[in-house]
Amino acid sequence: MDDLRKANKHLFDALKPAKRKHGEDKQWMFHIATDSDLFVPIHGANRLALQSYTQWRGFYQLQKLKYRTRLRQRTIYLQPLVYQYQTNRSHTLVNSQELLRLLADFCSAFFLGMNVVVSDLVEVQQKDFTSRVHARTNRLQFLATDIQSSVERTQPRDAYCVAAITNADLYPSPEWNFVLGHASLTTGCGVFSFGREIDDNVVQSDWPKYVWRLFKVMTHEMCHMFGLQHCYYFVCAMNESSSIAEAEQQPLFLCPVCLRKLHKVLKFDVAKRYQLLHDKISDVVSVIKLHEAQEKLGTDRTEDSLRNQQQPCSISSSLKEVPLEHINSEITTNPTTTQENKFNNSLQWLTQCVQSINTFTDKYTHHT
Repeated sequence: MDDLRKANKHLFDALKPAKRKHGEDKQWMFHIATDSDLFVPIHGANRLALQSYTQWRGFYQLQKLKYRTRLRQRTIYLQPLVYQYQTNRSHTLVNSQELLRLLADFCSAFFLGMNVVVSDLVEVQQKDFTSRVHARTNRLQFLATDIQSSVERTQPRDAYCVAAITNADLYPSPEWNFVLGHASLTTGCGVFSFGREIDDNVVQSDWPKYVWRLFKVMTHEMCHMFGLQHCYYFVCAMNESSSIAEAEQQPLFLCPVCLRKLHKVLKFDVAKRYQLLHDKISDVVSVIKLHEAQEKLGTDRTEDSLRNQQQPCSISSSLKEVPLEHINSEITTNPTTTQENKFNNSLQWLTQCVQSINTFTDKYTHHT
């Protein structure tokens, strides 16, 4: 243990065991951080960039003194904002009730202890916010901080925070290329977008292609509104990213250090939270599979209709042999299939977490 203290002082300070209220959860977090392969550590990180649990707690306590009323609230608001692009129909995704339900359900499990409310959709105009036309994409971008200020002016009194969801492409300042999201603990307001590099031919039923990105960006930005900075301890949902590809490759869940910070605020049962996350993601996978089946059924019916129109008297013409490698190629490059694989991997990881907690709890109970 002395070697561990010296080699990982910041990690030890953030996760040292404590036999007080919620001590069992803290013990488990320390266990998986130091004696588990569930989380991958980041080696060689700049110590000055690390936000230890002690540093976060001091900062959060200070904010509680400044914003005591708001930080006592237990409601998260999701605010859909839509901008009508002339050649882009991505606004239909923001208005997808099925997608918004899945976002709210996952958010309520991720931030267990918070109520999640989806507000009515609001349409925005170019004149409402500072904007620019991106040099490469030639698409309109909105200044994220302007949207944050607008959300702050209409923030409900019972809100802990408000997160705007938009199809509009965002940028945080003139020197930046783009940003997927932007949030602040001090205002309790944030905005995240799926409008970056989205297909111009997208329709409302295409939401499964983008749900992983939305889950990732939503929870990442909301964690900022709980005072969490970017993480350099482990591969984690709070890792910093500089591209969409990099952001989508990061895990959907918090490392032990970041989880300890969120646990301090919400006081959730860690095992119950992981089980709820497992249930919500299982729901997402089921819905995605249903969409795939419906799309396949619709495609088959369309192809059958075309064949019947072209060769109504031919039976053998409807039978076509397709090489297996061609089918596999279509499956592996299908964006929806990729999303489903990511969620399935997450389900396996969550199952391992729950098993680890149960095993550790038995040992912990036996020793205490």
